[in-house]
Amino acid sequence: MAEDAAPEEQRTGGVPTVSTTTEGRARSCRAEAAVPPSPTQPGRETPCFTLHVQNVFGGAGAQGTTVEQNIGVPVTAAGDGAAVLADYLAAARRAARDRPYAGVLPDVTPPAMAEVYVHQRMKPQHLPTVGSRQSIESAAVPAEEVLGQGGNCLIIGAPGCGKSSLLRTLVAAVATSHGEGEAGGSRAEAETVPLAKGTVELPVLVPAVDLLGDEPLPTLLTRRVKALLKGGGLRQEVPADFFRTEPVPGARWLLLVDGLDEVADVEARRTLVRELLALTEQTSTPRYRFVATSRPLPGTEVDIPGHAVSRFELQPFDPGQVSLFADRWLRVLGVPQATEQTASFMAAVRRAGLEDVVRTPLMATMLCQLYAADTGDELPAGRAMVFARFVDLLRQRHVGRGDGTLDAQTRRAWENRGPAAMAAVERTVTHVSDLIGHLASARLRGDARAAVSVLTGHPAAAAPQGIPRDMWAGFLADVLRRSGLLVEHGGDFDFWHRTLLEFLAAEHDTADAERREALYADLFCCFRRVRPWSRRTWSPPDAEASYVSFVVGLSACHEPGLDSTLLRLAENGGLLGAAFLSGVARYGERLPAPVERVVVHQLQLAVGNRRLTDYSRSVAAGLVTDFDHASGTEHLRALAFDREIAPLIRFLTAAELRRWHADDGLLALVQLASERHDHYVVRALTGRVLAALGHPAGVVLLDELAEEDDADFFDRLHAIRARSSQDDREAIEMMMAFVADSDHSLFERTTAASALIEAGHDYRGFLVDVVEDEEADSLTRGNAAAELYRFGDHGMADVLVDIALDSRGSAVERRWAVERLAALGDPRSTELYVDSDSSEPVPSVEQTVWQILLGETMEEVARFQRFGL
Repeated sequence: MAEDAAPEEQRTGGVPTVSTTTEGRARSCRAEAAVPPSPTQPGRETPCFTLHVQNVFGGAGAQGTTVEQNIGVPVTAAGDGAAVLADYLAAARRAARDRPYAGVLPDVTPPAMAEVYVHQRMKPQHLPTVGSRQSIESAAVPAEEVLGQGGNCLIIGAPGCGKSSLLRTLVAAVATSHGEGEAGGSRAEAETVPLAKGTVELPVLVPAVDLLGDEPLPTLLTRRVKALLKGGGLRQEVPADFFRTEPVPGARWLLLVDGLDEVADVEARRTLVRELLALTEQTSTPRYRFVATSRPLPGTEVDIPGHAVSRFELQPFDPGQVSLFADRWLRVLGVPQATEQTASFMAAVRRAGLEDVVRTPLMATMLCQLYAADTGDELPAGRAMVFARFVDLLRQRHVGRGDGTLDAQTRRAWENRGPAAMAAVERTVTHVSDLIGHLASARLRGDARAAVSVLTGHPAAAAPQGIPRDMWAGFLADVLRRSGLLVEHGGDFDFWHRTLLEFLAAEHDTADAERREALYADLFCCFRRVRPWSRRTWSPPDAEASYVSFVVGLSACHEPGLDSTLLRLAENGGLLGAAFLSGVARYGERLPAPVERVVVHQLQLAVGNRRLTDYSRSVAAGLVTDFDHASGTEHLRALAFDREIAPLIRFLTAAELRRWHADDGLLALVQLASERHDHYVVRALTGRVLAALGHPAGVVLLDELAEEDDADFFDRLHAIRARSSQDDREAIEMMMAFVADSDHSLFERTTAASALIEAGHDYRGFLVDVVEDEEADSLTRGNAAAELYRFGDHGMADVLVDIALDSRGSAVERRWAVERLAALGDPRSTELYVDSDSSEPVPSVEQTVWQILLGETMEEVARFQRFGL
């Protein structure tokens, strides 16, 4: 899209967020709760990642003791709490700064973050896509700016796209935001994050897998943070209740939860999200906010009804960012004439067909080092081969430094233990690569035991008789420590990146012929009959798409290869098989030419198959563009203009078409805008996008929809609000007329009044009158109360509590009130969840809208997302 070509530091503009929340709800959603206000609306402060010490500790006139704790600024507070907090922040910063960079060779001095960091952008994730790598029609904004806007959020990104680095950057910035920092720090590091003003937030970075357990989250946080920060030089004893209260008056904890997708069990993942939400919503002024990162997750897996969790997609580098990143890294690596070499590097990337692969920071980092290691060699083709060459180079350099062999002192110590002990030691050192692959494979399959415990179960790491268990465990830990493939923290070892774990697991699982044959059968040959008389169909494997792509990429190293197996899957797997293989290709692996031809053919057949859902056909068209730009664009064009296709799918397809051919995509949207149909939500979305693009058809459509008596009220309001956001005075007057018109329901008038308040007009008095109207129904009164709460009157939560407790009300009304309380962060919601009619939770507004608009295709959306599409 257009913003992809913008300069790296430019804040992109363009199309505003396209939302399907209450502004565009379907008829059956009229009684649903309104979405919480945007971060810039009245009544909500914008948080700050800066440790603004004067504000944190009570202003310049605060009484107390000044404590200097190497964070670059004086900390003023009473008692020992300030010393513990300052020590924690300093240790957190050191741990974030000093943790080994992912994908850095052992003889390369890790650069300071500011030397190589390139600011990335994020897009709001609202609508399911149709084969696109990006959310539709949403302007990309700087990632740090999004995180500074407040509210719980989930950052979605592909493997290696920089999610963990982004969180570490935020942590490292806190302690240096107001000074030079401790020795070795710099103000430049702090300036890698644009810091906003407002609510003070102090970061807590923790892996999601460390938050699993039966204990309360604050207790788990304290235990894990103490373990994780040992390497950061944590000196003060962190009390058990450290995270149970706000860090200091007026501040709150910012929980940075990394790797939600690494919680393997789906229900455990959802439970963790519920616990995080409960923690952040337990008071009217929360002590916590969370930002979680994850690879793409299927469907609405982590959507919890009644709770607001914004989703954002971390965007890959655009070509300009790749070039900037490469230039910085080549300078760090000491490559002479870095500017000229950057151009040569980019040419080498194109020759290897790695243009998409290099757009992720991890792959770009590795490729820069491979290029610098021998500028005369061509870069390897495919992601698996890039990892293979990089890991080989890493192992060679560790051996060259002596890390892969026994030093003289260690050898003498084990020789003194006897020949059997020495033989066991040499056996373990000889098989270290296989042992680490075994560990990676076990971890990938959910084995959460300590790394040393996993190794001791392998024959090559079995302890010799007569050797104390602790002594042997210490030896194995040293082997892992010296491998260069793992990092030590919290008393255990982790691979320095999840993607490295997947590569090493794939390398291990395909190294042995017997294991390889069984793996290929599980991944690619699972054809089953749904019924005894039905045709056998392919069942997708329950495996990480990234891992599967490594298996495919490594198959070229073995005989027999995978070509015939993949060809059989392409020929007999239908659309699912073709989409699955397309996902493998999107991860950077080249499919064999015969397989690719069959995949494209199957996708083209799916596009024309009217027995498939419109959504599936649109996905297939989007995937064709990955292999054949001209053919795929033509398929997208045909579907976008086909009046027999559902309007919403045409809208999504037109948005995808704009990625490949902006003019045709715009024409498709204009054509859709000119057609009169009763899908008012789609008409409102189309009008909003066109208006934002500056096309007059969008303004005309919004005008028509605003005046159309047959349209649903909320769709008309959606159109009017889209106009009012552009300072359209006539639109404001139309909303005022809605409020005054008694022919509209009181619920509708209340919603219009709320929209006017958001636009800067004081209609709070109207909402108060609705709350006090004894003749109004419970939903209307509750909606008015919830809106007043949104705009600062927190006492209005009592009205929702009364509705939830009123036994005369319907189950729907009572559940609705509880869900609104939960969305507003009132702790009483957890005690009031009573539903006499059903054990199923009330679906969120967005879930309901999509179920109505897409019908049965929600399951399809989740299925395609599993393939990384």
